[in-house]
Amino acid sequence: MALTHSSKVATDGLVFYYDMANIQKSFTGPPTTNLNSSLTYTQSWNNSGLATWSADDQSIPRLFSNHPVSSMTKDTEGNSHIGLGNAVLSTSTTYAVSIYCYIPSNNGLALTGTVPYMRTFPSNISKGGLTYNGNSDWNQWPRNTWVRSTGTFFNGTDTSMYISCYLNTATNKIGFTAPQFEAQSFATTYVNGTRSSTQALRDLTGRNTVTTNSLTYDSNEIFRFNGISDYINLGTSIQLSDNLSLSVWHKNPNTGFIVDQGDIGTDPNGCLEWTNYGLSLASNNLSGVIDSTTVSSLNTAQWNNVVCTFKGGQVNFYLNGNLTLTTTTSFTSFSPQGHILKIGRRAFSTSSIFSGTIGAVQIYNNKILTADEVRQNFNALRGRYGI
Repeated sequence: MALTHSSKVATDGLVFYYDMANIQKSFTGPPTTNLNSSLTYTQSWNNSGLATWSADDQSIPRLFSNHPVSSMTKDTEGNSHIGLGNAVLSTSTTYAVSIYCYIPSNNGLALTGTVPYMRTFPSNISKGGLTYNGNSDWNQWPRNTWVRSTGTFFNGTDTSMYISCYLNTATNKIGFTAPQFEAQSFATTYVNGTRSSTQALRDLTGRNTVTTNSLTYDSNEIFRFNGISDYINLGTSIQLSDNLSLSVWHKNPNTGFIVDQGDIGTDPNGCLEWTNYGLSLASNNLSGVIDSTTVSSLNTAQWNNVVCTFKGGQVNFYLNGNLTLTTTTSFTSFSPQGHILKIGRRAFSTSSIFSGTIGAVQIYNNKILTADEVRQNFNALRGRYGI
């Protein structure tokens, strides 16, 4: 198989993969509500000169198949306006605003007017312009493609807002789609409606539905496991084989199960566990493998990559791309099958819930990663995690 977002990750045998640092592919953002009242809400007028407005411009390719494109084209010199989106505001609240903009390259002239900005009511004044990657000069924004402009502002006493834009020069044109208003200090991935924590993660292999329970969203824009109620549930979609490889990026681990598969009333069928003593791999409560030599000196305040491979009782542990332990276990097989797989807790128990942050997980079935592949995967993601 092939993953279009990263050809550097070993994909043979890969059956599950998420990476919360990959916000474009796997991490769709924290729980949020788009306060925009309507996808088709626009307003327009001429202060001077003439313009043409379209509520569904077919000449601009849609970014979202079910979202119309609103556009404004200046016909003559003068000042023409388009307003998009509408949201009810709370007082004394910070808002993040975003909208996708499309500027055709055949404008012929540089855009003149007012870059898209946040405008509130009843004060009816600008609360600040929107920027693309921090750049407020829309003549430096890419042409013939959709770009997302964003901004934040603090609302004092106004009750509603919209996104506004002016054009001045004849033949100038701009298109818009998907406005978003969020009651927080940063813009997240676009959502038409409300995104809960259960909708915030995707499996990059496309095989599995990732269901999260009560994950805590931190100010560093990533989920953490609180050690009380947080976990990820993959159901029965993945059955751990007797030849497997598990890779986990984590930070600030305390104790608890990182990955576990089990059944009601049974001990773990197969698990990778972080304890006060180090890392362990266990099955059906048989004696596990403890890797404490390198773990005891590990800087857990930073991101670390743990990889465990298992085949016929032989276990290899890797930390940050380096083999740290090779040993055998008293069990040689994970069985029976048909069990639930969870990340961050025991499969069917409220005990041993993981405390800390799990940023990325890769599960390989019927595949033992080689030392070179472990190092390859580590190098592919280490830049995301700053090591």
